[in-house]
Amino acid sequence: MGIERAVQRSFAVLLWVSAACTAGAIIVGDGLTHGATVLLLVVALAAQATLVVRAGRRRERSGLDRRAVLAASGLVLLVAVLVPPRGSHDLWSYAMYGRIVSHHHASPFVHRPSEYTSDPWLHHVDRGWRHTRSVYGPAFVAVSAVITFVARVPLVARLLFQGLAAAAIFGILLLIDRRTRDPVAVACIGLHPIIAFEVVNGGHNDALVGLAVLAAVLLVTRERWVWAGLVLALGVLVKAVVLLPFAALAVWTWRRYGVRAAASLAAAGTSLVVVAYALAGGRAALAPLAAARLQESRASLWSLPKYWITADLVDDGWRGKTAGLVARHLVSSWSLLVVPGLAVALLVGRLKDPAPALAAGGATLAYLLAAAYVLPWYVVWALPVLALQWRAGVARLAAIHASLLLIAYQYNPGPHLDALQRALRLTVRGAQAFEVVAILALLAVALARALGRRPHPVLE
Repeated sequence: MGIERAVQRSFAVLLWVSAACTAGAIIVGDGLTHGATVLLLVVALAAQATLVVRAGRRRERSGLDRRAVLAASGLVLLVAVLVPPRGSHDLWSYAMYGRIVSHHHASPFVHRPSEYTSDPWLHHVDRGWRHTRSVYGPAFVAVSAVITFVARVPLVARLLFQGLAAAAIFGILLLIDRRTRDPVAVACIGLHPIIAFEVVNGGHNDALVGLAVLAAVLLVTRERWVWAGLVLALGVLVKAVVLLPFAALAVWTWRRYGVRAAASLAAAGTSLVVVAYALAGGRAALAPLAAARLQESRASLWSLPKYWITADLVDDGWRGKTAGLVARHLVSSWSLLVVPGLAVALLVGRLKDPAPALAAGGATLAYLLAAAYVLPWYVVWALPVLALQWRAGVARLAAIHASLLLIAYQYNPGPHLDALQRALRLTVRGAQAFEVVAILALLAVALARALGRRPHPVLE
């Protein structure tokens, strides 16, 4: 009994250290030194990972209180909502797209925020995104329009966007808790620092994507095909990336339950998406997505190939701007081939699984590992559904990748780098190397499964 109590106390310490350090990182931001924020995030990650690993080893009784995990997670989410965004300011782009509808009575798929120079909210939008039309789906644009119609001042809008993200995350935690009754599964999401620090504090709509994918998987397990299709469609109408888990779930359902079930799921979801986009302007609503395909992020595995191609073209006499554009076109085209190819490979290895979580999560993870443009908060697309089977190798890879992205994006490029920034730059390279290794490992697992062999236990 004494040993059990000691274990429970150690778990409680790890839980609250992780929660406190995440909250501290959100509150501190750049208020003291950037090093303090990085240190708090590293400690939070270490405490959360140690808690998950240690509690996961105690198969009979983890000693981890589900209510304590939910309470700690809820408090960190509350802090993330109350504090202004520390990193990304995407929520102000959401707000301007909403105001284009609610106040200017126009379409953000056609018009840019920069066209409304007299709008008092425009200065909140980062300069780099003022000339960009909405790449978000009609459902989220409608939500943004409602929020900006209700919110007459920026503070209220900010709290509503952050609150919406927090509500989606807490909904995810409740669904995972209800489904698994496993505090470790809940801790995999609720205590991972990237969730509160990046997803909720930034008010990102990616939380809605993660909720949609998780809810659809749970509906499929209950054989609610039409409802699953409609929920997936709502996810697509927030961000088009949900098409990957949509396709994966349709194929898994077909193999597991037959054509009629898969057709019901696919027809319900596809119909809603087609109708919504038709009402939003048809091709005009899809045009911003095509324009955004050349974007590339610093921790993407395609960042270095783009640099090498650009340098080679410049050496051959090309102008720098033209060479960079050609390089972006090339890596964008390659990533558009690799992402669906990797998703298919991962799906094939999971078609015989008794539950669809890893099929949907693996298809989503394919994008996170192999796409040209991936930001830290995107990981919430896959982490919740993978938490249902958090012991699986693919779930572990996703959690490690999320941790690397969190730290890598604390790197602030500049002409003069101090020791911390040089170390963080190495983390960016580490994230890129991990993506390559993870892709190869997942392909090896998929091949082993296709050949009827058992993968290595660490990756299974």
